[in-house]
Amino acid sequence: MTDWGKHARREQERYRDGEDRLPGMEDHDARQRQLTRMGNAAAGAGIAELMGGNTEEAREWFAKAVERYRESYEHAPPGSWGRPIGILKAHVLAGDWEGAARDAEWTLEQGAAAFLPQSATRSR
Repeated sequence: MTDWGKHARREQERYRDGEDRLPGMEDHDARQRQLTRMGNAAAGAGIAELMGGNTEEAREWFAKAVERYRESYEHAPPGSWGRPIGILKAHVLAGDWEGAARDAEWTLEQGAAAFLPQSATRSR
């Protein structure tokens, strides 16, 4: 049987370590990369908490993932679509359908539709 609590604690520690090592605002590139790592750790903690049956704790970690991915996006290199995908995935896993709809619109505003196959854009 998987010890989801152990996985959650590991990811939470990764997140806290990321906070301790977060570069200042003057180093945009290093900061956006560290924020993405923190988002990944928060999402991992959320998944582990969810799998362990701790839905409220999972929602809190998914909310942190959304915040870190969004914060990292401003200075991310062009084509960094993993962050908006991570935001949407965190909303869905948290059961936050309003947040998912809002951020799906935001993702489209960022130009994501230009990267969809032609067949996907015909129905819009």
